[in-house]
Amino acid sequence: MDDDILLEPDTVIRVAAFAHCTVTPATIGAQMLYLIHPDHLHVGAEDADLKIRQAGVPVKDALFRSDLTRQHQEIRVDAGYNGW
Repeated sequence: MDDDILLEPDTVIRVAAFAHCTVTPATIGAQMLYLIHPDHLHVGAEDADLKIRQAGVPVKDALFRSDLTRQHQEIRVDAGYNGW
């Protein structure tokens, strides 16, 4: 978690329930939303380009700077890392 989030108790309950149902350990990431405008997605999945030493490169087909009231989030992509 980042240090400037608004953590809702329901989120902790859902994450604990998900972890309880996994058969093998899993690492799950989340999207980065804007706290002031929670309907705007900053980025859905990122990767790092080690050749040019750049982190925070949006993954192909991931949502990036999107208005979530206009775009659906049913896309599943694999991220290289998840900082949050």
